Amino acid sequence: MAAMASTTGATADLKVEVPRARPRIIGVLDCDVHKNFPEHLGFQYYGDRVEQWLCAEPGDGAGSWEWTQFRVNCPSPQLPTLAQVESGFDGFVIPGSEANVTDDRPWIEPLCAVLRHAHAHNKALFGICFGHQIIAHALGGLVGPQPPFNFTVDELEEVDSAAAAALGLPATPTAGGLTPGPDETAAVPLKLYKAHGFQVLRPPRGAVVVWRSRRTPVEAFHIGATVLGFQGHPEFTRGVMLAILPHVRGIMDPLEVPRAEAALAGSPAAGDDDSAAAARPKPDTQQIRRLALRLLRAGSLFEES
Repeated sequence: MAAMASTTGATADLKVEVPRARPRIIGVLDCDVHKNFPEHLGFQYYGDRVEQWLCAEPGDGAGSWEWTQFRVNCPSPQLPTLAQVESGFDGFVIPGSEANVTDDRPWIEPLCAVLRHAHAHNKALFGICFGHQIIAHALGGLVGPQPPFNFTVDELEEVDSAAAAALGLPATPTAGGLTPGPDETAAVPLKLYKAHGFQVLRPPRGAVVVWRSRRTPVEAFHIGATVLGFQGHPEFTRGVMLAILPHVRGIMDPLEVPRAEAALAGSPAAGDDDSAAAARPKPDTQQIRRLALRLLRAGSLFEES
């Protein structure tokens, strides 16, 4: 209570100390290797970039959480124990990686065990690219190649409009190019940078697929209130994509390289007409960022009613 009436009729204002909620403890299971990125980008591991992105606005990270980094993809993999997963963390972020889910690496199955245990104990899980795939794989989905390597800006199409609305996201164009209904006239494309050679072919049981794209049938899925995965990179910028391009040029379809370069440069690729150039996608990731912040801060994807 904030105040109490005295026996003399005077009101004595009492300052009540309201206990501060403890910061949420978030583990970053970074499966990346050290990059030789330009210094101005400010990071050398994908997990560091995800933290930059989530804490981009003043107050986004202050007091809300504590981050614990685990370097998973290394000769001596760092992972929390199952006991730590259960009692020491509120959630986990799994960023991108140069590894593939199907690789024969000694840390893949231990990482899957951590994710299964976290999910069983209702911990928040947010996966990006490789993280999206490894969550699906760990929870019973199917992941496989997506040849050739996909390096682009992709426009996402809504698969389940009810699911998108429940997540508090605005409407996007419907998959298949269907004519929007009266309440969908304001639908705007959701666009993401993409850099991946594998994809989720079948989501885990209980997953709801929210978005797809031209080449990727499972661009985003969620499971209940605590699991969210995105194939694309909402945390990437044009500068990050330009830094990655030299490393992936050799595994891309040669015909796609000039288109990727043109998309990043903002100029039309060969064969594009002026209208296509004018409509060239530009990623807008604030919607995804708000959703990820809600999951990691509150432990739920859904806003309280």
